[in-house]
Amino acid sequence: RPNGGKPDISSAPVPVLAWAPCGEDYPGVECAVATVPLDYRQPCEGATTGIALARVQAADPANRIGTVFVNPGGPGGSGVDMVVFGGPFLFSDEVRARFDLVGFDPRGVIRSSALRCFGNDKQWEPFFTPLAFPSTPAEEEIWKAADRYLDGACAQRGARIGEHMSTANVARDLDMLRQAVGDESLTYVGYSYGSFLGVTYANLFPDRVRA
Repeated sequence: RPNGGKPDISSAPVPVLAWAPCGEDYPGVECAVATVPLDYRQPCEGATTGIALARVQAADPANRIGTVFVNPGGPGGSGVDMVVFGGPFLFSDEVRARFDLVGFDPRGVIRSSALRCFGNDKQWEPFFTPLAFPSTPAEEEIWKAADRYLDGACAQRGARIGEHMSTANVARDLDMLRQAVGDESLTYVGYSYGSFLGVTYANLFPDRVRA
């Protein structure tokens, strides 16, 4: 592998986005799914995963500058929901006039190819402890057992995506999405943990940052 097996997205195929209306419940919002490498160490030959996106197009397309990508934090928050429900309130009329707003559910999250650790809701029950936080050695053991149960379930059912749900890989996905919308550099807004995602992107791709 090139670079000694280190992730390299330069040879990964740019996703093709087939935008379509999200539905009558979401007027003016378009949805698409981007196909990206599951493992960026095998960007061409390996498995893929789907990233769900939502877009509100610029109100003044003649003076459009590009795309603003958004992430609400979490980690695990839905960028699709953020654009659908928060886009009209989070950005000024000037920004909304000149930029498309695009949110995405990070890999493994909600509408994207999701991490599933349990086959049904009942299988969740052993994970829910009878305490909000452990304060004694006995309670710590209960807490640890619940964590081990969750880890085991995720390893059994969700290893395919779970092993690749790093912040760095979400940043790599973001660069694939930037290319997919045709922007030469990234314009991005991140909240809470989403700000760390932005920092990670800037460190991985310092020459591809607009704002």
